[in-house]
Amino acid sequence: MVASFGREAVETQARCVENQFQENSMSGAIDFTDPVASFVIVFLIGIVAGFLFDRFAGPGWLSRQVSGSTRSVVTSALVGTAGSFLGYHLTTIIARSSSPMALFIGAALGAALVLLSWRVVK
Repeated sequence: MVASFGREAVETQARCVENQFQENSMSGAIDFTDPVASFVIVFLIGIVAGFLFDRFAGPGWLSRQVSGSTRSVVTSALVGTAGSFLGYHLTTIIARSSSPMALFIGAALGAALVLLSWRVVK
């Protein structure tokens, strides 16, 4: 009796998970709470911020000292990526918000602040 009850509960739970997976995969919508999707979005935010910053702000003193004359856009993209991850995780700690949009805004602000400090520090 007890074994059959446990087996039924496991089968019911498996069906619920399977139905949820089918609903998510069929809708085509991105689940922003998925860790892989969040990682990719934060990574892309950092790269885009780095490219835009490099295009419009140009090299600063520190970046010229570290990278030398062979400085590339890749350096700004990497610094922007580091800033976006820093901003994302600081927003997670400070805001305690369940909204993914707030976390992505924090990632963008983190990327901007790290890129600005990368350029300004002398």
